[in-house]
Amino acid sequence: MVALIDIDQFAEINDLLGHRYGDQLLCAIARRLAQEKFDHCLIARISGDQFGVFGDAQRVRPDMLQSAFTTPFDINGAEHRLSVSMGFARVDPSSQHGDELLKDASIALKHAKSGGFGQVAYYSDQVRIETRERTRLLHDLRRAFDHEHLFLVYQPQLNLQDRTVVGVEALLRWRTENGVFIPPDQFIPVAEQSGLIVGIGYWLLRIALHDLVRLRAAGYRGIRMAVNVSAVQFRQPTFLDMVEEALRDTGASPDDLELEITESVAALGFDYVGQVLRQLKNRGIRVAIDDFGTGFSSLSYLDRLPADRLKIDRSFVWALDSQQPGARIAEIVITLGRKLGMNVLAEGVETALQADMLSQLACNDAQGYYFGKPMPLVDLLHWLQARPGVSA
Repeated sequence: MVALIDIDQFAEINDLLGHRYGDQLLCAIARRLAQEKFDHCLIARISGDQFGVFGDAQRVRPDMLQSAFTTPFDINGAEHRLSVSMGFARVDPSSQHGDELLKDASIALKHAKSGGFGQVAYYSDQVRIETRERTRLLHDLRRAFDHEHLFLVYQPQLNLQDRTVVGVEALLRWRTENGVFIPPDQFIPVAEQSGLIVGIGYWLLRIALHDLVRLRAAGYRGIRMAVNVSAVQFRQPTFLDMVEEALRDTGASPDDLELEITESVAALGFDYVGQVLRQLKNRGIRVAIDDFGTGFSSLSYLDRLPADRLKIDRSFVWALDSQQPGARIAEIVITLGRKLGMNVLAEGVETALQADMLSQLACNDAQGYYFGKPMPLVDLLHWLQARPGVSA
């Protein structure tokens, strides 16, 4: 059996703590693996933050390898917990050479990493096919970005008490040359894992701010623009500079911009994330926590990171009119957000009953198909013009 072990978010460790710290951590990992019960296995550092283990299938198992990372690593007196992704390939003596085994394990590792942090995958024909499809999707996405086949749509955000439009969320869409729409949940993870999201995200921000200026020119001055930011973008050393440049070049006001982050950003470290968020807020930019309640560190996240708005994940909103367990969570999140002095917005509102229940729970704002679907800027302007009480 061959296993490839990849340290999750190791690039972030280097970016935030320095390459020397990263090198010390890699040495500690190598020592830990050598000390574990792999005495009849070959252990090697393959490249960068990737380690390989070759040996009997009874020893080279996910549970045994994971156990090597259960205890935090001590680096200069500081504890560091790690998550790892692993890819496995079984030995077939009749048909495989060493380089083929490593290739198969590498394919399995890519498949594991596509599912998030701390995942495990074994090589199979199905894994090979799915990995090849993801590679093709990335190639097509690069081409789509280069040939301007990506575009933005905007979903309105309304105040639940008086139903005034308080903002719009910019959402990325991809239509292929053949007119086929690729769902965001298929291509955005690929963009993030490849790093392509950095370029796409900067382009998206500039287009959204440019369209915000057009909304202002049309007379709609009470509408804020919400833009999603991935953890990959957030950790870039030039992130703040890119935001400022986009604001300056488009002439948009920082007060009209809201950046949405998810709980995954917390993995970059509370101190670092908090520092960046404070710098954004000092510039007048609002910060929202998106998909709240779906992560693993929600309460700690809220308490330690400065944010203006809390967005309730749609899964809890959908539970409201069916009295599913998530309905109680929506009520708790609204109460928590208000006690922390945050604006609370519910996502995915699709029925009048959901909207009424959220209003009764004192949720501030909402968005969803019940109020308005995501639409291009031209359609948004028509939609605004047709709404009672909205004047340009």
